[in-house]
Formats: sequence, structure tokens, C-alpha cells
Amino acid sequence: MQDLMSLVFLFPVNLPYQSSKIFYSKDNAQNFVPLYKQKDLQGIVKGVYFLPTISAIGILLRTDDELCFRYVSLVNQLLFTSAPFKLFKYANFNVVQSLHGFAGNIIIWSYYNLLFSPNNGITFYPVTVIRTLDYPYNTLPREGVFINQVLVDTGNEIAVITNKGDLFYGRLSVDAVLVKIKTVGNLRVREQMIFNKFGDLSIIESRKGYHVNSIDFFHCIIWINQELNSLEPPLPHCMVQSLESKSWKRAYYIDIKENASLFAQFVPATSQDALCLVTMSNPDLVKFQAYAFVTERTVDGDWVFSLELFVTHAYNEDVDKMFNRSLLFTGITTVVIDVLDKGIRCKDLAPLAAYIVIGCPPAKELRVVKKLTTCPKEIFNDTFSYVIKRNAYDPDRLFRPGTGTKDIYVPYDQATYGCPMAVHFESPWVPTLQLWVDGKFIEDIKVEFVIYEVNGMFNYNYDKRVSQINCLSEPQTWKSMLSKQKNPNPDTAWNAKNYHSCQDPLGPRITDGNREFQIMGGGNGNRILFQKYTGFYIFRVIVVNPTYSFCHLTATFSVYVFGAAPMSAYSSELLLALFIIFLTTMVFIGFCLFNLKTRLKKTEIIIKVQQHPSQ
Repeated sequence: MQDLMSLVFLFPVNLPYQSSKIFYSKDNAQNFVPLYKQKDLQGIVKGVYFLPTISAIGILLRTDDELCFRYVSLVNQLLFTSAPFKLFKYANFNVVQSLHGFAGNIIIWSYYNLLFSPNNGITFYPVTVIRTLDYPYNTLPREGVFINQVLVDTGNEIAVITNKGDLFYGRLSVDAVLVKIKTVGNLRVREQMIFNKFGDLSIIESRKGYHVNSIDFFHCIIWINQELNSLEPPLPHCMVQSLESKSWKRAYYIDIKENASLFAQFVPATSQDALCLVTMSNPDLVKFQAYAFVTERTVDGDWVFSLELFVTHAYNEDVDKMFNRSLLFTGITTVVIDVLDKGIRCKDLAPLAAYIVIGCPPAKELRVVKKLTTCPKEIFNDTFSYVIKRNAYDPDRLFRPGTGTKDIYVPYDQATYGCPMAVHFESPWVPTLQLWVDGKFIEDIKVEFVIYEVNGMFNYNYDKRVSQINCLSEPQTWKSMLSKQKNPNPDTAWNAKNYHSCQDPLGPRITDGNREFQIMGGGNGNRILFQKYTGFYIFRVIVVNPTYSFCHLTATFSVYVFGAAPMSAYSSELLLALFIIFLTTMVFIGFCLFNLKTRLKKTEIIIKVQQHPSQ
């Protein structure tokens, strides 16, 4: 999966979408490509944002006096539209800030607006304020008070400062709540707020240093807990003592039909009933089941609750019915566990977040089982190579007999292929495939796959015919798949993305039931039949079943076919000609010998008559 931090957008602001060009880069702005323009989108472009937890690009558009997000997938497919929302006194600038911690939460603010979305901008809500003696209002901003600066931490803490110097602190979860904690004075241009690693707030001011051409930075630290505890009326105490897990702050890969298990523990405060809330940023990708149960008591007598969360891939059963890989989607979703209404004073209890990546796990691989190998040390050295005769291969790997013009010498890379698998030429053969993850065996692969020889050899056949497989439509073949490519390449011609099962009744009509069936696995019993040939094959196997894995499962391995008489160094045409010449010569010699023998007999009779004339 691409590095999300390297995605960069380039676009004009405040221009109509249809007359704007939006570019994006996946390599840290080294190269840009245009984003496909959606014909039905209308409005003024206010911003473009990447929203990784729904695997989409969000285009913020203004139409009349309303704003909305239009979501486009990374493959340029229009997904959906957010609910429209309005900004008060829109003439002032606005800023969209995506939170790094969860990437599904968005803050939109301007001088006169402060809105929060917990779901990637699909819906927005005003940020509410807890009333105190110092600030007896529940809204921000308000008449005469506008927002000067907004800061959001990765732990979903938020700080807001106004033109009056009022400093507000809050936490973002399902909703967003602030409380005024201090008056610090209006920030000047050279002052900036930051959260430190402990979650406290620092106001940094740059001043001219004591040395020539130097700048000093002065830090004013605001202790958040101290300020929260001093508010009147007092804020409610935190409802939770602890919320922790070792399963979080990690990325979990889930392949097709797979799942992941997450665990957490939380301890409610004494005499408090705390409820945990589980949210998903992209519910179309996954589904989950959550179980909470009591496991033990603390030394103070408080209950310890355990939470088990089982996340599974939201598999579309229509894929099996329609043989359509396009119904399976990849992407990222964020799983968040938080305590409902836990309060602002739960400063050190940040929500637990984990990232579920629906796609190919990087450590998943295919291996070929070698039951019988041959590896004589006197043969396999660094300079070993073997010969493929010109009538046994196609130089373009298109399975065309008679296209080879010369014998080729192929170096054998033992470091890559290892010892070759030994197969007798009279034994029908099918490779045994296994699935491995992180160096551990998972299962035997029994789904459909295809195979080809990487050097273009085609002197082998398949055991099954189309009529024997009970196909309902025309099956795919290597020639049919290669013919669809402008530059035919068996490495890319046939895979799980373009595979179509011949069991699909809506496929093309069968034209030749006696044709070879070139798909193996899936319980069809198909095998490879080698011709009377002794030598090496370098095979590549590709899993083409679209519902088995998001991974491009492939492996390259070697096979040594033995048992047949070695191939002659001369062509069959030359041998036939030599045989005819030899046969003709022998007939001619026999004819000559017969004539000579007949003449000798006649000569012998004449001599005998001359020696005994009286007889």
C-alpha cells in the first residue's frame, strides 16, 4: 500500500470545478498527474483532501451559500456526497484541518465558525461549550468574539483561542465539547500554540535574541489539569480510571474473508457506570462483533471489564455468484474505542485507535511443494546452463509452434530456483501449492491457478478438455488472454483481476468442446502431460481465483523431466532424409549384388560346359 504521507495535491482555489485542473502526486511532489474530472460535479473549489480511512479524495465545493464534500475514490470513481452545511459570514476565510490521530475527524473553522465532523465530513456539528462562571455561554464563536487560532493534537485534544484572548480546551470524540480554562491575552503574529508530549499547552513567542542575528523562543506552559480543576462550577470527575490495550496503535491487514481480533480493558471510576463505544470510519469495508465482560476486581474493589472485538472483512456474497472481482474493495478503516460521555477531565485517557487495512498482507506468499528433487553437485555450479531446442519454444512466449529460429542456452540460477523438482515424463503432473504468512505454513491452496513456462516452452499438454469440465461458457486460454494485450506478456495477461470462470452462464458461448482446458486447481482434476522429452522447465504459477486473496500470489520454480530418451542433436527432417538416402543406397547395393550374383552363376555354367563338351 502506498505511503499516505507522500500524497500531495495541487489545485486552484475559488475557481469553478469544471474549469479547474486538480493534480496529485504519490511521490512527495516529484511527479504530478491530473485527477480525472467528474462531469456531474458543480461548484467552487475550496479545497482537496485525502481521507485515508475511507480510501477517498474529498473535494470541498461551494454552491450558492452551502458547502459540501464530494468523495472520489483513488481509482477516480465518484462515491457519494456529504450533507450540505453553511458557514456564517462566509466572506471570511475558512480552514479544514484533518486530525492525524484518527484521520476520520475533521474540523472546519473560520473567524465566525467552528464545526466538527466525526465521519470524514459526511455530517458536521457545531462545537458546544460547557458553561462556567467565567464564560456563561454554550456557543463559540459568538457576537463580538471570533476565533483567532485552532490547534488539534494527535490525541484528539483541541485548543481554541479567540480575539479576546480567551483560551478554550476540549476533547474530540463522537462529539466535540470545549470549556474556557484561561484568559491569556490576544496572540500576536509571532506567537504560536503547541501541545507538548505530555498533553499540556505551550504558547511560544519568538523574540530578538541577545546575540547578533539570533532569535530566542520563550515558552509559556499552561498546565491543563491544573486549569480544569480550578474551574467553577467544578467539572464532573472522569468516569473511567483506565482504558488501555496492547492491540491498539497498530495496523492490521485483513485479506478476503479473514478477520482480526482486538482486545482492551477498562476500569470505570468508583460508583460510575461507563459505556464503551466502538466506531468504524469506513463501515462498508468491515463488520465487527464486540463482547464486554467482567474479568476481575482491582485492589480497591472496582470491576475490570475486558472488551473483545472481532473485525471481519465485509465480504460481498455476490462475488461468488457473479464471478466479479470488482465487487471487492480495498482500503483503510479506523477502529476507535472510547468511553461515552467520559468528560473533559479524562485528559490522560485518549481513545484507543487501530487501523484495519483491507488488502494484501505484505508477508503473505505462495510456495510450491517439491516432493522429489534432484540436485547433483557436479552439475549445478555457477556456470551451468541447458539447451532448449528451437522447435520446443516460442521466443515471444505466445505458445506458437515453429517460431523458434535457433537453439538457446539458458543459464540455471540455483540461488533463485533451488533444486529442480523431478518428474517422470509419463506421469501426469500438477504442482502442489501452499500459502505461507511470515514464514509459517497456513494451508494448501486448492483454488484455480494457471501455469506457463517462462522461456516460452510449449511442449506439454493438459489432461482435461472443455467438455470434461462441464463449462457453461467459453473458458479463458493463454492465447485468448495474450491476444487482449497490446504488448502480450504472460506475466500480466492472466490474473485474479481479469479471471472469469467458465461456470458463469452469462459468459460467451462455447465454440470448441474438444479444446484443452488450461486452468488447474479448484477441484477440476486437470494435470499437465509432458511429451517425450528430457530436460528442464522453469514454470511460473499464478493464482487466478478472484475470491481467494487480494494478493497477487505467484511463484517461479524449476522442474526436471526425466525418463525419455535424450533428444537427438539433429533435426527430424535431416534424420528422415538420411534414412531415405540410406534405404535407397541399401536397395541399390542389393540390386547390384543380385545382378552380380546372377552374372557369376551364368559365367560358372559357361565354364563348366567348356570343360566337358561331351556332356
